[in-house]
Amino acid sequence: MNVKRAGLDIGYGQVKACLIEDGEIRTTMFPAVVGDAQALSAFRLGLGGRRRPPKVVTYNGFDYFVGWDCLAHSRVTAGRQDRARIGSDEERLLALVALARLGVEDCVVVAGLPWAWYADRRRLKKSLVGEHHLSIGHKEHTVLIREVRVVPQPVGGFYSTFLDKRGVARASEEEMNRTYGFLDIGWNTVDFTALRRLEPVEAWCGGATIGVRRVIEIVADRIERTHHLELSAQEVDQAIRDGHVEVYGRVVDISQWVNSAAQAVARQIRAKATALWGNGERFSKIFIFGGGAFIMGKELKRAFPHNSEVLPQPCLANAIGFAKFAQRRVFRLDRNKGSEE
Repeated sequence: MNVKRAGLDIGYGQVKACLIEDGEIRTTMFPAVVGDAQALSAFRLGLGGRRRPPKVVTYNGFDYFVGWDCLAHSRVTAGRQDRARIGSDEERLLALVALARLGVEDCVVVAGLPWAWYADRRRLKKSLVGEHHLSIGHKEHTVLIREVRVVPQPVGGFYSTFLDKRGVARASEEEMNRTYGFLDIGWNTVDFTALRRLEPVEAWCGGATIGVRRVIEIVADRIERTHHLELSAQEVDQAIRDGHVEVYGRVVDISQWVNSAAQAVARQIRAKATALWGNGERFSKIFIFGGGAFIMGKELKRAFPHNSEVLPQPCLANAIGFAKFAQRRVFRLDRNKGSEE
């Protein structure tokens, strides 16, 4: 059996997936939105330019645009932001598109949920496990998900940092057994995880429903009130990364608004972090990651100046960590294989 081992981070802002094959890490990431795939015009300018046609995703008898194609072409879009999305058709579609983009046909999956929503892990498993059929563009895909292992979201940062591509520890036993803090800043939530001797310290773990979306809301409000320009959350997210928006053909620098909003939200996160962790003096290291680390990482690093660092590729850290953990013998498939041998 050529069963692949994938990591899935089905975020509310971005969907991230990772596959490790032959020592190579491959990832995909796209906005977590789906929309109706209405017919598009066949208009061309006739000046030599080529139009890349969007890819229609067909699933369960319905046609969708997903990710950037949705933002560009769908008149009706959906990107649920509540806990009820867990186990929904929308979430499953996003996961299947991510796996199909990586060429996955038969797999086991490690996925994550925020601490606050971890009780819903069975719903996520039930939704994803099974054989699924979809088409992307003109290509048919069958994705068989044999098993899903759900872990608390922030431990993806631990796996990403301390496991190699084979899922083997790449640090000494002494180093692994130290006390670490993991601050995962997501789209809607922030999660705090503390590990000591490879076990969670429950008193130092927690979460809050604040994240990147709050920064986006503040910046979007400033753009709309100042320039009467109404943008979607994903458009504002991209503008934040670019540092500007274009209004009437003029490039407007928004970096000051972004910094102000990021500092305000980071102060709220810092208050929660220090309530749980004090000044971080218990920890050998505090790792900061997640999509919000791009915007608020430096600000939160100042909260723990002695022992914190922002992980490389912070947006993809969880997906990469999940994929590394998936290389270990953590599935029933592995136990059954061992009994056969």
